[in-house]
Amino acid sequence: METKFSIPGFEPFKKGKVRELYNIPCFREDLALCITTDQISAFDKVIGNIKGKGIVLNRISNFWKKYFNFLIRNDVFEIDSKEIFYNFGIFEDPSDLFERSTLIQKIKPLPFEFIVRGYLAGGIFEEYENNDRKPDIYFGNFLPGNLEEADRLSHPIFTPSTKAEKGHDINITFWDVAKEIGYLKTEHIMTTSIAIYAIAHQYLLERGVILVDTKFEFGFVEDSSGDKHLCLLDEVLTPDSSRFWDIDAYNPGSTQESFDKQPFRDWLIKTGWDKKSQPPEIPQSIEEETIVRYKEIERRILSN
Repeated sequence: METKFSIPGFEPFKKGKVRELYNIPCFREDLALCITTDQISAFDKVIGNIKGKGIVLNRISNFWKKYFNFLIRNDVFEIDSKEIFYNFGIFEDPSDLFERSTLIQKIKPLPFEFIVRGYLAGGIFEEYENNDRKPDIYFGNFLPGNLEEADRLSHPIFTPSTKAEKGHDINITFWDVAKEIGYLKTEHIMTTSIAIYAIAHQYLLERGVILVDTKFEFGFVEDSSGDKHLCLLDEVLTPDSSRFWDIDAYNPGSTQESFDKQPFRDWLIKTGWDKKSQPPEIPQSIEEETIVRYKEIERRILSN
């Protein structure tokens, strides 16, 4: 399913489920224009478009990257992206395109997603439930027995996964990553990931939101002296990459009210879609409900 926000006459050099990256004519080769589309994906497929979603994701992600500047570098290059569109021959003010665009540095991402979980939900709860809620090792971390769905864990846990271009990601352990990139780098990524999660969790609690879990992408950038620094890439703490619950409705032992993509996934499951054929068309009511949730979490994140 094609995005409606491609730049006429230009092809992205990389196109994901939600984002497109463009080389910029007559400009620095180490920079790219990232456009966040309105596409929404689930179960590794693009399902359709949610009007305005890309703008919300872009604003949220850029907010968090700036917020965590004190802790870690990121891929955002500080320059007005409106001027960059002149290089593409766009001189008018298509604000809908500008608001979903960010100028970024080209940094090679590591081939993993780094997930931090603070609550028993999603895939880890499914594994736990399938094991009759017994104490065991889950995604490389020990969990005690008899926990309820949505229970808060005793501490945030680190559960990396592979990053598949096609098909499903595979859950792996800290040590699987360490074998590929080394122990010290993996430890640095783990401690940074947990620190970002913990700080964001407290920030959001003060705004009536529980940060359940989230995933990060990282790469390493080399400075002029040859030193390599960990760098935060892609989207950060958005409703596409995280679970957010309403603290006022929080009730362990049941499914929680959320401000993220999970209700959209739940709707998709209820349609009976087989996850292989053409996805069903998104009803207007589902589109409206989804963007309302996304805008609500944006409002809470960006509130002072």
